[in-house]
Amino acid sequence: MPECVQAAGGRDVLGRVEHAVAFDLKQLATSGAQVLVFALCGMDLATSVRHVRGCMDMLVEHCGGLPAIKYDYERGWGGWMFQMWVCDVKAHKGIT
Repeated sequence: MPECVQAAGGRDVLGRVEHAVAFDLKQLATSGAQVLVFALCGMDLATSVRHVRGCMDMLVEHCGGLPAIKYDYERGWGGWMFQMWVCDVKAHKGIT
């Protein structure tokens, strides 16, 4: 998926475009990411969305200072706003 980031005009702040890399929450929290893109290997879109939703509290706790994760005070409790995408890796055929 890193090549998709490059094709979209983005910049991978946690790795290199040549290949995907693993990282921990501390690295994510200090990355300054403006958008989070989740591409869970071997999972379809519905399964990936379920897994990402299950991690949202952890993302707020550890990475709530990222530009990609903001709190909307006008919405009150539960007003967290996420700028993120979940990809359907199984449907990905590569970029031509």
